[in-house]
This record gives sequence, C-alpha cells and structure tokens, in this order.
Amino acid sequence: MFASKVGKFVPFDTCALYLLDHTKRSATASHVEGQNADLLRLRQIKVGQGATGFALKSREIVQNVEPDLDFQYSQTELTQMYLTMASVPLIADEELIGAVTIYSQELESYGEENIRLLETISRIAADAIGKSLKHDEATTHAMTDPMTGLPNARSLQRQFEKEVARASRGGSSFQVLMLDLDGFKAVNDTHGHKAGDEMLREISKVIREQLQRI
Repeated sequence: MFASKVGKFVPFDTCALYLLDHTKRSATASHVEGQNADLLRLRQIKVGQGATGFALKSREIVQNVEPDLDFQYSQTELTQMYLTMASVPLIADEELIGAVTIYSQELESYGEENIRLLETISRIAADAIGKSLKHDEATTHAMTDPMTGLPNARSLQRQFEKEVARASRGGSSFQVLMLDLDGFKAVNDTHGHKAGDEMLREISKVIREQLQRI
C-alpha cells in the first residue's frame, strides 16, 4: 500500500521498505513491491553497508548512486539490473526506524522534484510506522516479562483461558508444567541481584530453546 502511494508521485521499478533492528544494527526489507520483489523481500542490510546502509548510518538521503552498492554483499544476481536508486531514512520523533529505497531500471537519475516528493511521503510514512511500532512494542511489553522476554502472568492467564475453552469444546485435556528454581535466593544473596538477573535471562534462553524443539 505504501509503495503504491509512492508510485503515484515518484517512478520506480522496485520499492523496498527497510525496518531497522537496533539490537542487530541491521535493517530488513519488510515490504517490497515491483520487479524482483521476491528476491529482495526479507533481505537484511547492515547499517553502513551499501547505499541504503549509508542512508541509515548518516540519516541523510542517498540519491543517484550505483544501485549495485546495495547488492554487492548479497543478491548478486541483481547487479547491473538497475540504473539508479534513491534511499530516504525514516525518522520518527528523532528516532531512526528504517529507510525507503527505490530502484529504477529506466531512469538514469532522479530529479530534485522526485526526491522532494519521496522525502515528503517518507516523512508522513515514518510518523505512521513509528506509531504502529510503538503500539506493537507496548502490546508486547504488556504480555511479556521485560527482563527475560518470557510470557508474563497476564499472558499465562489469557493462554490458560484459551486452552480451557478449547479443551472443553473438544472434550480433551491438557497439561500445565510448573518450574521452580532451587537455590535461586542464594545466588542473589551471594552474588547480588545483577548476577541473579543474568541467571534468569540465561535460563529463559534455555527454556525457549527447549520449547522450540517440541
């Protein structure tokens, strides 16, 4: 939907919306439309890598540079397929959230009016995307423990009610597994709460890994 709005004002053959993961210092092409969309979708690019990566790092518009800069580390089959490109960083409330990059197989360069329109559309999109991401983050935090990332008591209650309802409808049963950490208080008392918190995080990783194998 976003790409279709861009296309009404700025010509492109491929439009990619990259969303930034601050922890990994990389951005993922979450939404791609146009030529080679399947090849670019979910592609990751590191901050500072390629033209789009430079736009993310500098927080400045990159325009009319060699498109192959974006494909030299991956998707090498796309090299020499585009003539020009432009990448606009997405910033909402002074926070970098990603970039919009367009590639053209026909235009040799984007004019000032093209870039101005792309920048305007991207600014509006950044505000909308930023609000959506904050809403998703708030929802996630409401259902998970911020330290371990595991579902919290509220999430457990909601999931428990769903399982009870499903079991009642199907006349089936389900099991609830409870875990207790023996000697955890001694860890806090001996090594401090910081060490105890780190221990909980490591244990949560083990639990998630084991559940993924089931």
